[in-house]
Amino acid sequence: MRYLVSLNKDAAFKKVFGNKFIAKAFLEDMLNVKIQSIELLERDNKITDAASVVRFDFRCRIDDQDVIIEVQQDNFNYLVKRFYLYHCLSTSLQLEVIKDRTYTEPLTGKEYHVKRYAELRPVISIIWMAEHNWGFKEDFIEFNLYPKLVADFIADDAIWKQDKETLLNLRNELLHYLKKSDYNLDFHAENRLIYVFQTNVVKNKRNQKYAQWFEFAQKTRDVENKASDFEPYIHNSIFSDMIQRLCTQWMEPQELRQMIGDEAYFAAKKLEEEDRESDRRFQIFDQFYQIYGDQLDADRAAERLKTTMAYQEMGVKERALLAANAKLEQLEQKNKEAAEKASLLLKKAEEKTKKAEEKAKKAEEKAKKEKIALLKAEKEKQAQVLKAEKEKQAQVLKAEKEKQAQVLKAEKEKQAQVARLKIVQKMLDKGNSVEIIADLLDASVEQVKEWITMLKK
Repeated sequence: MRYLVSLNKDAAFKKVFGNKFIAKAFLEDMLNVKIQSIELLERDNKITDAASVVRFDFRCRIDDQDVIIEVQQDNFNYLVKRFYLYHCLSTSLQLEVIKDRTYTEPLTGKEYHVKRYAELRPVISIIWMAEHNWGFKEDFIEFNLYPKLVADFIADDAIWKQDKETLLNLRNELLHYLKKSDYNLDFHAENRLIYVFQTNVVKNKRNQKYAQWFEFAQKTRDVENKASDFEPYIHNSIFSDMIQRLCTQWMEPQELRQMIGDEAYFAAKKLEEEDRESDRRFQIFDQFYQIYGDQLDADRAAERLKTTMAYQEMGVKERALLAANAKLEQLEQKNKEAAEKASLLLKKAEEKTKKAEEKAKKAEEKAKKEKIALLKAEKEKQAQVLKAEKEKQAQVLKAEKEKQAQVLKAEKEKQAQVARLKIVQKMLDKGNSVEIIADLLDASVEQVKEWITMLKK
């Protein structure tokens, strides 16, 4: 079974980026900024009474900007218009928090309430394209609102036939428009739509800070990914948290079905409704294992079958309860019994939920302990390396000192020998015999003869 579910799946993406620390780290790497504060915003919003609910994959506020991130796997010709609409909606939703400014008409004394539009923040939309690159070779393509004069300058062939000085003058005039901040005109360019192409980032390998996020996501797409694929990330606290959130080994069956797919669940449910109990169990197991046969061994499939059956049985009893409610007048006694059974099921479901929460808590504590153990082992390893290096340096220093001491000793002995030979020479010059010299210098006759021989050389 795959080790991590795909980060490009909506459910997995929302589970990971629901953590503000992970979201903050990604945006800092992607936008190359340092974020002082981040606030997660509501993802589901109903814009008008007639409009359906608009669901953003991710929406937050960083410092003085609003940010949305949309993950897209399929390729449709309306995507640009859709994401531009989302971009505009993120601007419009700020009306919910922008405060009103109250002023009184001097002549009539009537009060008016006007939005403080000066508080409106620019929006950055990041569209995370998981599979398609629309023919671009770059890691990402960014769109801003700039004066049309800029586009005309680039597209007009007649302009580029003029001399260099004329072109530079035109460019300087356009720079004036780009830098113009009067009346908040620069607000247009502060709004950005960034289309990031995951496959290009992985292929180009430009070693940018944001690249590791898309390389990680690409690895999670492999249906046969394993723990060893993510070893380079385990020492990074942010990515180790992401690994924990995406790991299939720590997911409850219901969540795992949501992440991987519901085919097995619905196939089993259909067979449950059509067949009798004795034949049904075998057929459900067979269908379940056919779908996940390349991912699960027989024991895991059987374990998940039991869980699937529990959900199916609960669904049957709930439908029975609804049918009893529809026949309330005729089947009053049966309806009461069904209600008691529903209560019992609810109690069991609550107990199961409680056990699941306790299991998740234990898993989280275990992960924390493992993380602490890894950090401790790494520190001990670094301490050992540092100790070995210090011992090596101490040995080198000791050897150097011993060598210097030997050289100094040899030099002193050499100087003493030269001084001794000078004394012997002077005593010989004064007519002293070998025996007298030996006696005066407290040496043997043989030593004195040897010194005399050295003087002759």
